[in-house]
Amino acid sequence: MSGGNIKKIISSMKREVKFVMSEPAWRNHWKDEGHIADFDRVETTMKQLFCQKQYEAVIEIAQVFIDEAKEYVESCNDDGDSAWKIQNCMEIAFKALTKSNWPDLKKIQYSIEAILNDDYEIFRNAHDVLKSVQDLSAWSKMADKLFEQLNELQCKSPKGRDDFYRSYGRDRISNLLIYALEKADRSQEILPLCEEEAWLTDSWERYVHHLVKAKQYKKARTVAEEGIHHLGNSYPGITHSLRKTIAKLASDSGDFSSILLLKQEDFLNHPDLSTYQTLLDAANKTKNVDEMKLWAIQFLDSGKAPAKGALKSAFQDDSEYAQYPHYEALISIAINEKRIEDVLSLYRKVQKKDCYFRSDHQVASAIETKYPDGALKIWRGLAEDCIAQTNPSAYNEAAGYLKSMMKVYLKTKRNKEWTEYLSQLKESNKRKTRFIRTLRGLIGEKIVSN
Repeated sequence: MSGGNIKKIISSMKREVKFVMSEPAWRNHWKDEGHIADFDRVETTMKQLFCQKQYEAVIEIAQVFIDEAKEYVESCNDDGDSAWKIQNCMEIAFKALTKSNWPDLKKIQYSIEAILNDDYEIFRNAHDVLKSVQDLSAWSKMADKLFEQLNELQCKSPKGRDDFYRSYGRDRISNLLIYALEKADRSQEILPLCEEEAWLTDSWERYVHHLVKAKQYKKARTVAEEGIHHLGNSYPGITHSLRKTIAKLASDSGDFSSILLLKQEDFLNHPDLSTYQTLLDAANKTKNVDEMKLWAIQFLDSGKAPAKGALKSAFQDDSEYAQYPHYEALISIAINEKRIEDVLSLYRKVQKKDCYFRSDHQVASAIETKYPDGALKIWRGLAEDCIAQTNPSAYNEAAGYLKSMMKVYLKTKRNKEWTEYLSQLKESNKRKTRFIRTLRGLIGEKIVSN
């Protein structure tokens, strides 16, 4: 290096990078063996070149990583160790790029090429370079190049709109294009681009975001509703996000009826305690809480919802797995509202119908003060079902139910009954040594002494 033969060093480091990446890295923790990627000498050399202000040499070595690292990291099975080592090398490279005498457009192109070749955040420091460039002309030229690159992509996939990779590729380019347009002071081109891409890649969230950013709130709401209608049930995550945006816009404008409608629809799609509570919160703003309570409970009973509140048309849940009455939700709501008589009544109906139910423990906890015998019966059944499974995790779960029983027995001054039940359990399960050990360890002998 001191002799000035930088080209030889560059060539040597490029060969070394390719040699290391010629065999995928892997690690087997069970056998403590593997093949680990060793880029230490490359990283050290890049640091030395950087310190000697040989910035272009560092950048040239890093080009090998940009060209080949993605495929290499995909082939590795080393818990991300190789990706981390490459990221360390590239951090030096992007610092060198920032300090280099390259034209701004060339810096931008190099960084964007890295970003588009990165699925593992190994080139994440490329964004630091983009932030450092303020040349409007360079950014405008880059925006034009990205427009060309976007137009070269196949606009329609033969697989249809569910082709994730086509949409993902377009979105990556268009995101960078939007950034370039902002940096080039060409923001007026962003919304038309977002609108076009929303129809091609279902990027409705981004379009709505930029409409809100441009303070076009009314249009943002219209577009969000259009996106929800267009997507249907295809992408529930996107539609949920759009619905939250609509609710925020409606709240900001004081349109509480629209918020109520959204919360009614959320409840119909996911009937549970959480959506019930948010529905009532919205109904409080429109002053019809009692009406919405009755409407929601009727739906949980029958699966049918009449057009009430802001809902314009009746709804019936005819999905394949729908079961009504929806006892899980009805009981959760009754527990939350401390309607203990209703909790017990609903639970008895569950038992008669022998339908799927997973909140027995919550029911027992809710009724233990007023109906201790009913709670004890539930916990006893849960505990004995777990014990019958004959495995350690089930024994631990059984111990939890037994602790709940102990609390009720002692609180109601029925210590003798509790001791007798423990003795009965030990006798009937004496061959299950793991259970007896669990019983003694978690609730055992101290309880017997009481």
